[in-house]
Amino acid sequence: MADLSFVIISDQAESGAEIKKLLEGTGHARVTTVVTHPEDLAEVVRGDRPDALFADLSHFPHEVIEAIDTIPAPRPLLMVSGPQDNPDVILRAMKQGAKEYLAPNPDANAIEQGIARLLLESRPSEPGSRRRAMVVAVMGAKGGVGCTTVACQAAGALAEAKAKTAIIDLDFPFGDVSVHFDVSPRHSIADLADDVDQIDSTFLQTVMHAHSSGIQILAGPTEVTDAQNVQPRQLDRALDILRDDYDWILVDISHCWYEISAHVLDIADQILLVTSMDVPTLNRARRHLELMKRLGHSGARTHVVVNRRVKSDDVSAQDVAKFLGATADVELPYDYTTTSTCVNQGAMLGDVSPGRALHRSYRALADRLYEWNGLTPPVPEKAGLMSRLRGNKRTR
Repeated sequence: MADLSFVIISDQAESGAEIKKLLEGTGHARVTTVVTHPEDLAEVVRGDRPDALFADLSHFPHEVIEAIDTIPAPRPLLMVSGPQDNPDVILRAMKQGAKEYLAPNPDANAIEQGIARLLLESRPSEPGSRRRAMVVAVMGAKGGVGCTTVACQAAGALAEAKAKTAIIDLDFPFGDVSVHFDVSPRHSIADLADDVDQIDSTFLQTVMHAHSSGIQILAGPTEVTDAQNVQPRQLDRALDILRDDYDWILVDISHCWYEISAHVLDIADQILLVTSMDVPTLNRARRHLELMKRLGHSGARTHVVVNRRVKSDDVSAQDVAKFLGATADVELPYDYTTTSTCVNQGAMLGDVSPGRALHRSYRALADRLYEWNGLTPPVPEKAGLMSRLRGNKRTR
């Protein structure tokens, strides 16, 4: 019996037929469809729901990779064959989640070994084991759009839904995550050890700060010069450990394309680009989206969040879609009083203003994060009497 079902994407019918023969020759694969037109790939994957996708990148690799990028989560396991001397193609394939990268025209032995590794990857988790955390990068189109507020309150909405949530402040050099939570952590991300082997779960528990909401905060450095000491290898080590301990990790990054910000975009499961509805900010958002597309971050992984939306905005949702070339995935209403109260008290919307429009919008954003990652959103609990009284008291 076949162990994995496959869809093949190859713009050369003969190559697709040969790959199909090799896959099914292992005795552990069943090919449902060979796609020869990249624009058909997403629809075929939605219909066939294969366990794995084999992508032939030998001829027009970028067109095929862009087609893969349109496949919504959860995506099938990805095996590719393509040029070995093109770093750009290899990097883009890795960003799409390729588990196996084989040479062009792979032989039966290479295919069989790749299938064996995919079978290990596809094994279900042990009962009771934790799903590894999803990493969400939150980036502003420019300064002042409320990116940090979005990151913090999205974390609050996830924590309110009983998800174990962490937030990392990488908005160098002046991150405000600690200010938004009204805390003064003793340690920051700048305290990560230079020797990555010294970073373990116990060390991270010492460095992180616990907020009353249950959110764990890895604060940004208090000194500008300390930001220079944070390197991608340290962040990778920390995230690898934190993924095993949490359900969600939100990373607030700078709107400037620093090395650490670009690195977070590379490794994030989802990217939120926060914008407002004024033309200058939308222009910045468009430029960010264009750069993200060139770097392989477009498609199902990148989402536009409109912050501080008011009904009287001169710019309509249709205008935004036309201008950006992408629709806004989430709109968060403007509520200055409630937002200011949250920041001043270091509180979450669920405590300050439960059930009001802004709180409902962040709960909807949390649900979308689950859906974008192919997960089922948790059923919300009704606010109890004490929670409602606490919210009414704080908003008087």
